Amino acid sequence: MIARYVFHVFFCLSTILLSAQDGYVKEFYFPKAGLRMSYPLTAKETRNTDSLITYTYEHLDNSGKNIGAGEVNIYPHAENWSREELIRQTKEMIKEYKVGDSYEVLNTEVKVRKGVFEVVIIKSVYRFKNDATTVGREDYFYRGCKGVAHFMFLVPSYNCYLTEYRRSLITHNYFKWYNINVKENVLNISYTYPKGLFYVNRHANNKGLAFKSCTPEYKSEIDLYKLDTTSLDLKAVAAKRFSYIKSQTTGGYDWKEYSVDTLANPSKVLTHSKKIENVEYRFTEYVFKAQDNYFAVRVKTTCSDIDGCGLNFLEEVEKIISSVYSYDTPKKKEEDEEDYYWGF
Repeated sequence: MIARYVFHVFFCLSTILLSAQDGYVKEFYFPKAGLRMSYPLTAKETRNTDSLITYTYEHLDNSGKNIGAGEVNIYPHAENWSREELIRQTKEMIKEYKVGDSYEVLNTEVKVRKGVFEVVIIKSVYRFKNDATTVGREDYFYRGCKGVAHFMFLVPSYNCYLTEYRRSLITHNYFKWYNINVKENVLNISYTYPKGLFYVNRHANNKGLAFKSCTPEYKSEIDLYKLDTTSLDLKAVAAKRFSYIKSQTTGGYDWKEYSVDTLANPSKVLTHSKKIENVEYRFTEYVFKAQDNYFAVRVKTTCSDIDGCGLNFLEEVEKIISSVYSYDTPKKKEEDEEDYYWGF
């Protein structure tokens, strides 16, 4: 239920003080929901159950005047729950909403993608019968694989707190939903991944995992393979893997190799592009070592996805790679024996 906030008309006398503040948001972490999010510093928890987490904020200037308010409702376990129904209910609330003697004059709805999340945005404006002041309302709806999030902001025309840029940061960059330290007993690993993005299935041969986007129109995919090798050299394992990929790829172009040493599990990377049925895909192939075992990750992204060949997608992939922890040790073999599993 969206709280009924009351706004007072005033002029922004404290803009300089507010613009000098170092921070406008803080991070909230909910382990049982696997959720991290940032929200305004003044936010307070009003509900925290297994099915609903609610935070509200109301920001006042130095004279006690309201210069912004809002609410976020997180529904962590909503596999069979309709975001569309929530949007319908919210639209009805928008029409009935009153801020003093205000009335709604505008309502627009758009669908966009924020990184790898699809978000529905509804923007409304309330005018007052005897005043030139307006209050804007913004509703953002995220639908993940298993959860729904609804951010709402009330923004008076005299707002001096959360600018459009800062609200965009909150709804775009500060919403993170993770399954933490998931154990995969066949591969003997644990890993963390964004539960609002992927369905995860084990490969039929039990040699790896497939991460498929839960948004049908988002074509990016991830496959993780466990490699069988006795080598102790990441560079040598990666070179063998990349040589095999090149030998098995027809029509590939724009090949590049590089290292990623900033991850918890350092990686060697090979990238290339290929057209499949007239759609251009970018392939990013990782080889990394976690404890005493080697793994490979293949990322397939399409340039028609809104983040352009999966740039945001790769950030999530590298978080998965950094989180992999391997529990077993390699099999004992002769040093010159090369028994690699390439996953093809």
